Amino acid sequence: MHTKAQIEYRVRPVTRFIVTRFEAPTPERQAMGSSQHGEFDNHATAYAVAYALCSAERDRLGWGLSDERIRYPAPAEGFNVAPDGVPDAPGAPTNS
Repeated sequence: MHTKAQIEYRVRPVTRFIVTRFEAPTPERQAMGSSQHGEFDNHATAYAVAYALCSAERDRLGWGLSDERIRYPAPAEGFNVAPDGVPDAPGAPTNS
């Protein structure tokens, strides 16, 4: 006797966070573009990676902390971060 198998397909939502880098054109360099620097399961990890990449590039270029040529990633609404931008413990003040 052959038992009838039960097979089911479902569509389920999945949220992923992708770190990207965008470079706008300048008078000296007309090229612009966007590149992906990783895909992560949660916002906290993606934010920490994006912030670290941005900090490293700013340091490499020798730009100051308030230089407007580089933009740090914005944390998600209500997302807690330490003053240096690294994710902090729950309940910490939120940088806006």
